[in-house]
Amino acid sequence: MMYYLAHLGVLFLLISLTESAADCKFGGKTLKHLDTTPHENGCAIVQCQFGKIETYYEACGKEIDGQCNRLNYQFLLDGNTYECTKVPKGDGFEYKYKIAIAKPATCDDEGKVYAPWAKFKRSDNCREYQCQNGLVFPLEPVCPGDIDGKCHLVGETFEKGTTTYVCTVRQEGDVNYYENKVSSTTPSLKRSCSGAGQTYSHLEIFQLPGTCDKRHCQDKNIKILTRACNFKDTQTCYPLGEQWRINNKTYQCETDPATGSAKIVFVDKGFEKCKRGERWYGQLEIYTRPEGCNSVQCQNGKTQPVEEGCIWNIDNACYKLNYVWEAKGQFQKCILTGDGLYRVVEVDSNGKIIEKVPTATAPPDLSEMCPEAAADLIFIWDSSGSISRGNYQNQKDASCNIVSAFRIGPNNVQVGGVIFSNTVEKVFDLNTYNDVDSLCKAIQKTPFLGDETETQKSFNLVVDDQMFSPAHGGRTDVIKICIIITDGRSTDTAITIAAADRLKAVGVQIMVVGVGVSDQGELEGMASTPKNVFKPNGYGALLSLRNEISKRTCNVTTEPPADADEPKLLECSMTVADVIFVIDSSASLANDYAETIDLVVNLTTTLTISPQYVQTGAILISTKETKLYDLNTYSTKAAVIQALDAAQFLGGDRRTDSAIDSILTEGLFTSSHGGRDKAARVAVVIQAGPSVDPSRVLTLSKTLRNQGTRVIAVGINEYDFKELVGLTGNKDYVFAAPSLKLLKFVKGSLYKKLCDATKLPRPGPEPPRCSDTWISPCDQNCTDTDTAYECSCLRGFVVNKKDKNKCDDIDECTGTSHGCTQVCVNTPGNYECACKPGYEFSEVNKAECIEIDECLRGDPCQHLCENTPGSYKCSCKPGFEVSPDDPNSCIDIDECKNPTTCQQNCTNSVGSYECSCNTGYVVSPTDSSKCDDVDECTEKSPCQHTCTNKPGSYSCACNPGFQISATDPNKCDDVDECSKDSPCQQLCTNTESGFSCSCRPGYVISPTDPNKCDDVDECQDPTKCEQ
Repeated sequence: MMYYLAHLGVLFLLISLTESAADCKFGGKTLKHLDTTPHENGCAIVQCQFGKIETYYEACGKEIDGQCNRLNYQFLLDGNTYECTKVPKGDGFEYKYKIAIAKPATCDDEGKVYAPWAKFKRSDNCREYQCQNGLVFPLEPVCPGDIDGKCHLVGETFEKGTTTYVCTVRQEGDVNYYENKVSSTTPSLKRSCSGAGQTYSHLEIFQLPGTCDKRHCQDKNIKILTRACNFKDTQTCYPLGEQWRINNKTYQCETDPATGSAKIVFVDKGFEKCKRGERWYGQLEIYTRPEGCNSVQCQNGKTQPVEEGCIWNIDNACYKLNYVWEAKGQFQKCILTGDGLYRVVEVDSNGKIIEKVPTATAPPDLSEMCPEAAADLIFIWDSSGSISRGNYQNQKDASCNIVSAFRIGPNNVQVGGVIFSNTVEKVFDLNTYNDVDSLCKAIQKTPFLGDETETQKSFNLVVDDQMFSPAHGGRTDVIKICIIITDGRSTDTAITIAAADRLKAVGVQIMVVGVGVSDQGELEGMASTPKNVFKPNGYGALLSLRNEISKRTCNVTTEPPADADEPKLLECSMTVADVIFVIDSSASLANDYAETIDLVVNLTTTLTISPQYVQTGAILISTKETKLYDLNTYSTKAAVIQALDAAQFLGGDRRTDSAIDSILTEGLFTSSHGGRDKAARVAVVIQAGPSVDPSRVLTLSKTLRNQGTRVIAVGINEYDFKELVGLTGNKDYVFAAPSLKLLKFVKGSLYKKLCDATKLPRPGPEPPRCSDTWISPCDQNCTDTDTAYECSCLRGFVVNKKDKNKCDDIDECTGTSHGCTQVCVNTPGNYECACKPGYEFSEVNKAECIEIDECLRGDPCQHLCENTPGSYKCSCKPGFEVSPDDPNSCIDIDECKNPTTCQQNCTNSVGSYECSCNTGYVVSPTDSSKCDDVDECTEKSPCQHTCTNKPGSYSCACNPGFQISATDPNKCDDVDECSKDSPCQQLCTNTESGFSCSCRPGYVISPTDPNKCDDVDECQDPTKCEQ
């Protein structure tokens, strides 16, 4: 029991230590974990997070304007623009205001204060000066009125009495002195001058019409006294050096060094606007995203965040950046990711982000669901900021899984792709990829945009770019399907559904996958039928929908397109308008002509036909246009309908240009044909395909619109959307469908548009439009504005500084890594993260590179593998070396090529070698590479007599009287000394190992030389002779 209590006490101690470690000290007080308190400036808010103080609401105090202002926020006060900034202070930081844009300074001159850009004269009342941001700047140079009481320009000649003077300037150092001097030349004739059709008298100062330079007539000669700039916007002249402000822009007149003339330059171009969504925002204006959690402020063309937070998809609430909270036993935190996205992440008890490793899943089912299916399928992927990069990856993975259910190719299923956010981009066309592998690789490379959810733009792109047309790989004999995957409500549900209806009108079946907190009503409004709506619980569940979505897609390919209810006819009462219908009657419309006339009848039915309200005329399109009736031909609805029903089909070519030209040249909207001065003018053009000369159609329709006519275009069958937009000058006035039957989807909108057009006053002359010419004036995107058109670029491009119609690729990798941990690779319009060799992307963070241990992945080395940072190194077992041809392979080392390997003999073997010795040597017991001499004479001598050892050998020698045997060098044979060259003088007898000499009778061995014989002196022997 005591043991248990002791351990329980330790546990309580550990808990108390843990709790105290999480406390924070701030401002002299202790904060508990997750407690918040105001910053010392009274505006920012700090939070105790895991024992550390974190500022999650960053703001400056009230010392400037009495209000709390968020970090980065700018505001105008007393002419100065202040900004809340965060600056270092000691080991920390402080929030401090700075003047981002100072107000222009005043000028103090001769005791008087002048406002910026004010012009004034000094006490001499001659020369004019201007206050330019605290500096006094002299304008036109003049001489004082000391001669005649008048001020004169430099170079000006004038007379006083009989004396002629000239205003001069002389320079001493940096000071100019202006003086009137007596002229050395006095003209005698005083002739006048001519210029621009006018005559000017001698000594007259004048300006030519439309110019600002001041000229001086001097005896028929014209002299320019001063240069000046003509600001045509206000038709005002400004002398050299003067500055002026128009619409927050500051201009200055200065001398062009190349020509010597005056030119206008920008001193300050003013504040640039910022564009978010479809709207431009002015300087310091705030844009708040639809979810209400994040706001940015326009600061001279750039947006700065002033409210930052995360929308948590669990409770759909907004949490401020860096704030931590606990939910269901887990800490959550709002962070800003490296790629600029606000994300809610889970953090552990130390405040570190928990990297979630994807759980292992079963391999995807790659079986084909309907191999015989034929369809054109376009995926629309939500790439808005409400989706994390991880979930965006899940979206792409699921899409790859779905397309694997089909047989991809030109005879089966073709797939295109579109992404959207606050912008929209086509990723690839239907005919770009013809197999699953290349298609999935392209899907995986689809970029992430991360901004607003403007879903309608994706539908409009598919329609406006005619992505289902043959030009983009579409086929006319297969079903058309769009699958959109989205995770949130669009910025405008009504606009989104209307855009979806446009897509349905071109015969496209829409399937909708709504993930998370999607709006069910919006999902069903977008889908062709409720059966086409899928709502997985989250992106993780997308993969499990593969079979369900693919089966539905297979069924759609066999189902006829859904019918739309015929819209009810509108009652457009009491409007005053002249409407001319331009009706296609060309050969390709033969089978649909009656229905086309019915459409015109329905449109006519919605109008109040009478001479006081709406009058209609009609003209048929063919090789040669045919006018059916004028505006004043019929005064009742019944008569008009009867005339339409009686209209005969013409056939021939589709010369829409001739029909419009007829309206213009014959003046069909003028009073001679029933037109009224104050009535609205509307032309409704219905055509079933491209015209013969679309370029001329665009030119003529522009002229028609500039004469006060609104044009509505209706395209059916093989229409050309680009031409229809060119007809109207505004795609909002275009209604199109591949058949009259499918036109039902947009008929209601068409009726309303016609009714609205009859209520509007005549439009004035149009500015230049994107659709004015057959070839767009812009390199990429063209957007009509109130005054002209504006070129913009796709994501990843920027407008060329010199040619505003062109786009240059942005090198996204310059100056920032975009969260890439190793390599950022610029691509046209985009960038990619890449890893250095030997690294790969983390499964947790697709932008993070982690080292590959190549040695654990199918060992690349033949023998030994050593992992190194970013690479690996192969080595070999002893006796082998790395191959010069293949660093992963090993080859045998021929150690015997090295002369030092063995002292004598070397024999190579696979992975080794063996040293051996010459005869007479043995391998050294202490060094196997060396040889020791064998002493053959020791132990049992090989020699019969004497043995002498030699290096690596031995030699035998024989005792005296013996010699080495001729048959065995180790043996000795007796030498027969007597056999040749006998050593004896007379007789020689051989003996073993020697010889003996003897003498013939009468001789004896010499006592001095045993080999010689001495004569015996027998006479010395008395016995020999008697006498």
